[in-house]
Amino acid sequence: MRAAVVVAAVGALGCSRTEPPAPAAPLAWTTIEGSKGAVAAIARTAAEVPGQPVLFVGATWCGSCAAYKASLDDPTMRAAHAPVHIIEVDAERHVRVIEAIGAQPAGVPHWERLARTGQSAGTHIDGRAWSLPTVTSMAPALSAFFAGG
Repeated sequence: MRAAVVVAAVGALGCSRTEPPAPAAPLAWTTIEGSKGAVAAIARTAAEVPGQPVLFVGATWCGSCAAYKASLDDPTMRAAHAPVHIIEVDAERHVRVIEAIGAQPAGVPHWERLARTGQSAGTHIDGRAWSLPTVTSMAPALSAFFAGG
């Protein structure tokens, strides 16, 4: 009886029981670790993934790269990444790999649209596209780039 009164009181207050949100789906992301065979691994990944392949060139010492990666749990950033598959390489360890696929980053962070062959498709965006590495600055620019704009 007491439980029924509590349920009725909760309902009368406009409260309802809600399920916790479902965990977010993981981002489509591949990290290239070593340099040996990296160009072939990028080509294979670019050919096989369902989303638009995009090369992400970052560095461990890059504060903006760290801010970008830390923001990836944000729903706005997850939505921006929906149409792409990120293929991550390190700017210092993969210099020859980056050159071999035809990318020419002016700095990091750098995102390069890839053809299904794993070669640069000729369009890119980098950290100069926003003033601060925050979700409110990065998400709109990345969303437009990832969507093909």
